[in-house]
Amino acid sequence: MDIKNIAIENGVKKIFKMIVVSGDYAGEYIIESPDGWNQADSIVNVDDELFFVKDFIIGNNEKLTFWQYSQPIAFNLLKNVNEEQRGDGHVVFKWIAVKEGVEYDLLQDNFEVNFNKYSLKPGKSMFKIDIELIKSEARNKLFNREDTTVDLFGTKDLDENVITPVETFPIGYKKGNKTLTNLYYYDISQPQSTVFPSNFHFLSFARSEEYEFGDNINDYAGMRIGATHPYELGPFVSTNITLKKIEIEIVDLHVKFRRQSAGAPAVTLFAIVTGNNYRQIYGLKAATPVLGSPDYSEIKIDYQKFPLLNPENLQPGQSLSLVFNSDEFFMYESVKTNTSIIITTNMESPLVRTSGIRLIEGFRQLIKSYTASSLNVVSNFLGVGGTFFNTSISTGIFLRGLPLIYTTQKIKTSMKSMLTDGAAKLLTLGYDILGNNVVIEDLKYFFKDIRSYDLSNKQYLNDYNIENDKDVTFNNLVFGSKKYSTKIKDDIRNFITMAEFSTPIVSVKNKFDKQTELIIDEYKIQELIEDKSTSTNDNDDDLVLIDMVEQTNYWDSGVFENCFHSIDGGYLLLTCVATPFDTTMIQVGVEVQITEGINAGTWTVLSIDGAKMKLSKSTGIVEGASDTPLRYNISSLIKNRSLNDGFTDPEYIRNPETATNARHNPKYHMARWFPFFGSGLTKKKATDIIKVTNYKNEERASMKVVSPDLAYELPGTIVVGANEPLSRLRGNTPPLFNGQTVEIKFSQVTFEEFISLYENWRYGIAGIVLIAGGI
Repeated sequence: MDIKNIAIENGVKKIFKMIVVSGDYAGEYIIESPDGWNQADSIVNVDDELFFVKDFIIGNNEKLTFWQYSQPIAFNLLKNVNEEQRGDGHVVFKWIAVKEGVEYDLLQDNFEVNFNKYSLKPGKSMFKIDIELIKSEARNKLFNREDTTVDLFGTKDLDENVITPVETFPIGYKKGNKTLTNLYYYDISQPQSTVFPSNFHFLSFARSEEYEFGDNINDYAGMRIGATHPYELGPFVSTNITLKKIEIEIVDLHVKFRRQSAGAPAVTLFAIVTGNNYRQIYGLKAATPVLGSPDYSEIKIDYQKFPLLNPENLQPGQSLSLVFNSDEFFMYESVKTNTSIIITTNMESPLVRTSGIRLIEGFRQLIKSYTASSLNVVSNFLGVGGTFFNTSISTGIFLRGLPLIYTTQKIKTSMKSMLTDGAAKLLTLGYDILGNNVVIEDLKYFFKDIRSYDLSNKQYLNDYNIENDKDVTFNNLVFGSKKYSTKIKDDIRNFITMAEFSTPIVSVKNKFDKQTELIIDEYKIQELIEDKSTSTNDNDDDLVLIDMVEQTNYWDSGVFENCFHSIDGGYLLLTCVATPFDTTMIQVGVEVQITEGINAGTWTVLSIDGAKMKLSKSTGIVEGASDTPLRYNISSLIKNRSLNDGFTDPEYIRNPETATNARHNPKYHMARWFPFFGSGLTKKKATDIIKVTNYKNEERASMKVVSPDLAYELPGTIVVGANEPLSRLRGNTPPLFNGQTVEIKFSQVTFEEFISLYENWRYGIAGIVLIAGGI
């Protein structure tokens, strides 16, 4: 928006001032009008990405000239300050308009003299000083330092002033269930075939020394050929606690079966779960008949997963075995001798205790470090009671479970990483600088359908022009994160990834890419939390964002792996290195329940010391190592939001109890930005769709928001990889614009009217910035 210099209006008096902030010449000076000032146009420019007002009145910078004899006050003042302070001179430039006795401070304290562009040189008849105006020091530091990395826990800002570190708050993080694995490999000492007929057979498998679950102690599982018949070696798994979601993976199995007489036997591979008065049989794979000389049948598996279903868990006291079985006697030959069997279970992890940094506090610390504490941050959207108040940020190194000897409390980031490439794209954020505040709000704050001034009685010139708005018209959309897990077991089920969409626009090739650089998917976050290696991780410096929720009277449960039970001073002592008790939310004096396995019961916590926790049980203590499930109450906490915290109807989601950042999936992300890109679709039919052309990984995941604090997200059931009709998106949040731009020039707009229009437009009616402000 360009405005011809309003100071040309009759009856407007101009006053120019320079304020020297420090030094021998400190003070306020009324100076002469700079040479060429009346030729400068007034300008209002808005940033395309973050919506802040970049320039008002005199643009980003304006070169001014002061002549030795024509403007002696300004000339001598600038010369003296430069000789004293050189490039560190701090002089505020003021332009004040006066009409009918009312003063208008047009530039506020927003512009200063840039002494690094100071130039003294002769003219035709006298010396002249050329200088440049730049935005005030605080604003200039913010803009120029956007990509400068600072430590949020630092105690000095970039100008070496002492500052307080960022404010943190305690949080609990519920990791996704940990996948534990037991590996069994073909026993090469066994005969490769048998001549003894039986209606049940199986192979011998040796258990890897790195097995991770089960209480069975047999090193070999399956069956082995005896002198006259096969005999059992023991189960693949037995347990004294519940093992959830058992899966059997078989790799490189090829076994042929023959009758003692001619013909191919009907053999099936079964998994059998047995326990006290319990027996459940699962048919995994049937043999395929093969015609030959003689005929035979075979089971051939290159790689296949067999999840146990109905039920999917092993209960305490149960064991799992595998067998080839037929109604008739048969013999077998194992063609391959490199077969492996992998059995997995999902082990529930307890909440781990860590520190969080609210997003708004992270921004405050950045601005404080950049601007020598000259600017503050205000936000309804991110502040107390705001839509994303309980949003925590961290980095990979801060989340990693490393001892303090290897790391210190630090989170290094920049405004570009946290806002421009991060939260702004994910949460539709923008910002503006109003007075001494950086206002950070969402898209809807900056673009409102509010009349800021009525110019209907003014005359407009004849170059009235309406065009289609190319800046909001897109045919291709990209949402989600650029950094999601690709190497974690089972992350093919991840739905917090990225997605590409196409719009009904066919005449324009224009991409709207709002992929964030933040790490937001639960698999990647869990990978970082569980990384206890002392080597550098590729994501150590990447920013992580976590959606949090406040809870009261919360019951947590989890399995403490390989927990050693012993007696200490007559009481039960638990020692767990995998998840030390001082990293959990368990506190001394509360009751904990050992729900299954040895020493089950409800006991009071007497003490916690690192990996050790002493409980009040003093009789009948059973010693030994065992995976130990605990359950305990937490009176109040802030934790990562799961699908159980405000969503219903989850489908195709690995574990709704631990699924983190579900609200940040690409479908919800797309819907947040619809008011902007939907403005280019105003002439499209309600039945037209936003089509999903590429959704990484689990596109079938679905959910429905029901909690009031999730009202910002698209309501109703969503399937993340499904197309969305425009009618649904418009019904949720209508477009901000009508898809056209209007260029119009008015005449006879007075100075006061322009100032009122600008102030109402930028600061809100009556200056109520955070309620009515915006573009």
